Amino acid sequence: MDRPTLIDDFRAWQTSREKEGLGQDPIYLVAANGGASRSGLWAAYHLATLEDQARGAQKQFARNIYAISGISGGSVGASVFVSALATQHWLRGRANTKQPMHLAPLVLAFFKQDHLTPVVSSLLYGDTLARFSPSPIPYLDRSRALERAWQHDWAKVQQDWLSAQGMWTEPVQAQACRLNWFLRPLEALYQSPWQDAAFDCLAPPPPFAGQPAVLLPRLFLNTASMQRGTPVLQAPVTLPAIIPAVDLFDLDRFDTARVSLAGAAHNSARFPFISPVGLVRQRQGQAWGHVGDGGYFESSGTWTLAQILNTLEQGLRPEEWHKLTQQLRIIILDGNPTAHDAVTWLERPAGDGCKVPASGHHVDAAVADNCGPEASSLMIEVMGPLQGLFSAREGRAAGETRALSLIVERLTRPGLGKLFEIRQPAVTIEEPAMSWFLNQQSMQLMDMLVRGQPFSKVVSANAASMGGLAPGAEASWQRFEAQRRNLLAQVLNPPANKPAP
Repeated sequence: MDRPTLIDDFRAWQTSREKEGLGQDPIYLVAANGGASRSGLWAAYHLATLEDQARGAQKQFARNIYAISGISGGSVGASVFVSALATQHWLRGRANTKQPMHLAPLVLAFFKQDHLTPVVSSLLYGDTLARFSPSPIPYLDRSRALERAWQHDWAKVQQDWLSAQGMWTEPVQAQACRLNWFLRPLEALYQSPWQDAAFDCLAPPPPFAGQPAVLLPRLFLNTASMQRGTPVLQAPVTLPAIIPAVDLFDLDRFDTARVSLAGAAHNSARFPFISPVGLVRQRQGQAWGHVGDGGYFESSGTWTLAQILNTLEQGLRPEEWHKLTQQLRIIILDGNPTAHDAVTWLERPAGDGCKVPASGHHVDAAVADNCGPEASSLMIEVMGPLQGLFSAREGRAAGETRALSLIVERLTRPGLGKLFEIRQPAVTIEEPAMSWFLNQQSMQLMDMLVRGQPFSKVVSANAASMGGLAPGAEASWQRFEAQRRNLLAQVLNPPANKPAP
């Protein structure tokens, strides 16, 4: 398919918004960080809940999101959210229904599924047996097992969701394959006219017919080259040369036309040892190299948002760029439990714990001397290499997030809430597991946080079963809750984006 350029696509997206009377609404760019199902749920459930709340107040949220940059589990969460939107759009167009279609229950149901057992089962049996085969057996690859689990579970929870609303009718059942977005290529979400195009679910989508017909957020799913150490992007737009990343969907270069949405999300979420790295072949069939978890390069997703902004600044006309700077809002979704004084916060109070300079915009020796756990000489010998790799990964994410925040400060009007840090607060000693399966207690904790339950209720329902309260739990919750409320207020009561004097 012929993908539009980033500049052309943004212009078409903005024009479509203006035709629907949304031209003065905020423009959101979203970063969803890595962390398996924990980060996936945190990202998808937050976005779906905000969309439901906006629709309940007769406002728009998802239609004002231009791009979501996902890393690892955040890519899975972003894919789930956009897939839910795609089904909602499809049904509104075909069934002519105006009844409320809340997305949050669908998202929650997907992440209640066990996506770990299929991978472990394949690792212990099929994947292991395939190692002894003289020729490759792709079906037994444990990577395929995880992708098939996502495809199967999306179809299952979506059917249950539609049935509960009385919408699993014969016409909809006949389109079940069409609605399984995880089975189809990523670009199929943005086809025009995607409602009526004839297709084979396992084949590449038919050629693009103009610009995207629906205002779905553009997915930028990040992975990384294992041999080159460079970022690799999967997106429904072509990437300009100024973005120093490999475009995996460049079909003139790579044999990737049959990569499904599940496969693209998995390329971003090839968590070490759980999933093997993925082999990428060139169009002529030669091996190009391997891709692994996007967190190998940077785990927050903010690097890609900065590249998108740099591209738009250079490619848009001055008046277009000026308007964007008045409307721009950044949402950072971080599903990893974060203490109130963690270095990842862009604005951190000085005091006990992790001390920072008054500027709060960079990490320097003053921060390094006061942050991070101490370890015995024996433990550092054993755990040092792994801890170093993980800390470097997180440090790069914090650095890229700060760089993005400085770009936003430079571009936009002062006095506006322009960047929202929606970080899961470190409330309990036992954290929700970072794996492809979330137990009931982890789901309950995140559900209550996202829905804005009071701290007392969060504690009474979760502390005893999750090891007690974490140090500074209430302060961490307060920081998160302030950010959550500010973002919700922005969505429900968007400020007028009039030109700055």
